[in-house]
Amino acid sequence: MLKYSLILGAFNLLSAQTVSTEAPKKGAKTDEISAYLAASACPDFLTGDFLISNNSQLKQMGFGDMITRRHTERFGEIDLVAAEYPDAGISFGGSVDKICLVTVVGPAAQNSLAGLQRAKDSIGADFQPFPDGTKTIGTISVETFKAQVDDKYSLYAQVSQSVQNNLPVVTYQLFGTVN
Repeated sequence: MLKYSLILGAFNLLSAQTVSTEAPKKGAKTDEISAYLAASACPDFLTGDFLISNNSQLKQMGFGDMITRRHTERFGEIDLVAAEYPDAGISFGGSVDKICLVTVVGPAAQNSLAGLQRAKDSIGADFQPFPDGTKTIGTISVETFKAQVDDKYSLYAQVSQSVQNNLPVVTYQLFGTVN
C-alpha cells in the first residue's frame, strides 16, 4: 500500500496541469462521457478529489448510486459505478491513488476509442509509447504509454479493445508506479 500511496504525489504534481472541462449532462453521447471521465475525472479520482459515491456530476451523466467492488490481482479492491445508455454501458472507478478505469461496452465502444486514446494528452504529462507496449493477445489489443513525472514517479495510460459476449469493449486505465 505504501508504494501506491507514494504515487499520490505524482498525481498531485499533475493536478494543476489537468485540463478541466464541464461534465457532460445526461443525454450526452457515450464517446463524450467516456472521454470526459478519462481526461478530467480520472486524474481527480486518483488524487481523491473526484469520488464515486454521492457524486452529483456522475448522477448528471446518468450513473447510479450502486457501487460494485471487484478484486484485481494487480491493484487489489476497486470500486466501480455504472451507467446504461441506448448504445453502450459505461463503468467508471478504480482505487484512489492506485488506478482509474473507464470501460465502454456495446455498439458505441468503437466510437469512444479515439477519445479514450486522446485522454492521456489532456493530463499534462509527456506520455510516450511504452516499449513493447502495443500487443494483441487473442482478441484483446492493448496500447500502453508511459510518462516520466519526475525521478521518482511514472504514470501509465493504457487503452485496450476486446470483444466480450459478442459486444465490443474499450477500456482506459490510468495508473502510476514508483521508479
